[in-house]
Amino acid sequence: MRFAAGCCWGIETKLPWAVKFHDPQAYALTGVPLEIALHPAQLYESSAEALIFGFLYWRFGKPHAPGQIIGMYLVISSTIRFLIEFTRNHEQALPFGLPFSITQWIAIVLACAGAVLLVKVRRPASVNQPVHA
Repeated sequence: MRFAAGCCWGIETKLPWAVKFHDPQAYALTGVPLEIALHPAQLYESSAEALIFGFLYWRFGKPHAPGQIIGMYLVISSTIRFLIEFTRNHEQALPFGLPFSITQWIAIVLACAGAVLLVKVRRPASVNQPVHA
């Protein structure tokens, strides 16, 4: 089984859709464990991004405020990435002994930035802005 370079593999699982890597080159390149049932984290990510693209492409055709689509992308994609990270193997230590990976902390920051953007684009125009007649 090959998914791109074989990196970002999942943690061990007994789920029926688990995948096993067999190629010694994948192990040599990335260290992915061979012959062990793993979460297909790469497929979770690519499937989620395809669904997000489909939703946002559909949403782009509807009326929206400037910045709303990117704000939605940041919130949705970062939330999905945060959740998928729980199924990924992390060889590096968690930062500061905290419960989340570096990628999850980045996802939290990006989701918050997207939420701020969405709140900002929903606010009515400032009263100080000139009115064009």
